[in-house]
Order: sequence, then structure tokens, then C-alpha cells
Amino acid sequence: HTELNGVESACERHLEMRQDIQNMKSDLSELRRLTEKIDIAFNVADDVARSMVRDYYMDGYSWEQISMRHHYSARWCREKVKKAVEDMSMVIFGMKAKPLQLSFVFVQ
Repeated sequence: HTELNGVESACERHLEMRQDIQNMKSDLSELRRLTEKIDIAFNVADDVARSMVRDYYMDGYSWEQISMRHHYSARWCREKVKKAVEDMSMVIFGMKAKPLQLSFVFVQ
């Protein structure tokens, strides 16, 4: 394997950067598409369900805290959130989102 001269090396770096830029544009396009799907899915739920989903998954509130905030039983809140998440996941993932047991992990 031969070493590249300065011009060849710069040309190779340029080609690699162009490929990196193209990959980043593709990634950005995919992220925009996914973000739009998530926005649509989030709006499938009613205001109360959206608020509870946000409280539990994004803000880390306990079911008891959510229950007190919304004036419903903790059990009812869990069921409301479960149904909302199922509906949202159907919008995002389609039929693939209907496993035997739903388990979602949101990471930052």
C-alpha cells in the first residue's frame, strides 16, 4: 500500500467529507420523518392522556403524583396511559407495535 501525496490525500479527505455530509443529510431526513410521525401519534391522544404520558414518561412522576394532579385514581391513570401509548405506537410502528406485552423505554 502506497502513501498518498498531499493532493491525493486532500482529495480523499474531501470525498470522505462529501460522503459524511450525504450520510448526515440522510439521517436528518429520517429524523424529520420520525419526528413528524411522533407528533402525529402524540396528537392521537386526548389532552388528559397526553399530559399523563408526558408526566410519567418524560417528567418521571409516579402514578400517585399523576393521580393527584389529574384527580383520577392511579389505576385509571395507568390504564389511560397504557391505552394512549398503544394508540401512539400503532401510529408510529403499525401492526408491529402490538406485541404480547408492551414495554417502552424512553432515553434522552
